[in-house]
Amino acid sequence: MKNFLIKNIIIMISIVTITINSTIKAEIKSIDSISQAVSDFDYLDGETLVAFDLDDTLINSDSGMFYLLYRKLEDFATTHTDFIKKLRQSFNQLDPEKNMAEYYNIFASAVFSKTEFIPTENITIETIKNLQAKNLKVIGLTASNAGKYGFVENMQIWRDSLLKKIGLDFSSSFNIQEIEFDNLKKVFGFYPVYYKGVLSAARNPKSKVLIEFFNRINWRPKKLIFVDDSHSNCLDVDKEMSDLGIKTTCFWYSAAYKNKININETIIQKQIDHWLKFNEFLSEKEVLANFY
Repeated sequence: MKNFLIKNIIIMISIVTITINSTIKAEIKSIDSISQAVSDFDYLDGETLVAFDLDDTLINSDSGMFYLLYRKLEDFATTHTDFIKKLRQSFNQLDPEKNMAEYYNIFASAVFSKTEFIPTENITIETIKNLQAKNLKVIGLTASNAGKYGFVENMQIWRDSLLKKIGLDFSSSFNIQEIEFDNLKKVFGFYPVYYKGVLSAARNPKSKVLIEFFNRINWRPKKLIFVDDSHSNCLDVDKEMSDLGIKTTCFWYSAAYKNKININETIIQKQIDHWLKFNEFLSEKEVLANFY
């Protein structure tokens, strides 16, 4: 009889736990402007964390070469299709003695070091500043790597300087300013980090880095608002936060993908030619100043 009662109690506890967890469902909303999410930022409190992806969500590059590094062919205007295909093919046919993965990363880091960024939408910057004025916790969350990356001495410091140039500073959200997550996977020899309000996931799942961050600072939000241009990242965060019992709203953000990317093929070709000849990357402004 005693065993029967214990068994029934365990079953009842399990049912209650499942019921509670099932009521804490994350939500994914598709938006193409942050203005569509502003109402969800009302009535938040200090137990809420708001996390913004950086590239293609919070900031955009003013460099066509930057997008050529990672955006898909279909993201560009069709008039550039042949040029991009030939460019990528010729890049892949460089000296076979080179370690192509390492060579690509060196080139990418050179592009990063010369790239300027602008807000994807000015309203996003205004929204973040309004949240911070209310003493709400707002952070950046990027998939990017940390530490030294080729021509960039320190990726997290570089990111911090980029954000400050557009008027953003996430460092006030938490007292702790720097964490290295040495229990997660390294990328290019460096672990994911938290630096002055920005989590750099170093290609680890963003949800895993968020969880480790909560563990390290011994704090967990009751509610999370997550904004990212990647649907897969939204799904990942959606699931993991729901499993933790954190009420979550994910905004799948597509503003950076509304229009096809146009590039200046002449400038791009000059940049490639100069890089191959001198192992130096010129920004678009430098190309214009040196060749025109």
